[in-house]
Formats: sequence, C-alpha cells, structure tokens
Amino acid sequence: MLYEDYGKYGYESKYVLGDINIMCSMQEHLGVLLELKGKGCRQMECYLLAQERSWYDFMLDCMTAGIFQS
Repeated sequence: MLYEDYGKYGYESKYVLGDINIMCSMQEHLGVLLELKGKGCRQMECYLLAQERSWYDFMLDCMTAGIFQS
C-alpha cells in the first residue's frame, strides 16, 4: 500500500491501494476508516478470496480486534 501523509474527513494520513483507502488518525475517537470507492469492494473481495476469507470473516475479525466502536 502507498502511504500518504494527508487524509480526508479530519484524518491525518492514509494508505491507498487501487480504490481502497484506509484513513488513520492519532485521535482515538476517529479510529480507522476503510473507504472503498468505485471498484474498491471488488478489489477488497479479491484480497479476501486469496486469504480464503469472506466478508463475514473480515467483519468478525474487525469486531474481535475491537475496531468497531459503539
């Protein structure tokens, strides 16, 4: 992934791979934002299939890691 030291929506930086953007912030309340633009969903799905995982597996992993905020 390509690192860029600027982001959108108040995030300070982002990682980019095709139409997949991962926004990062040092502000804990912002957390991490996964943005899938254009063909980003299909690109992400290809990476998940290569890892023999589904979207459901990915979301469960995010929840287990505490990425989702309530």
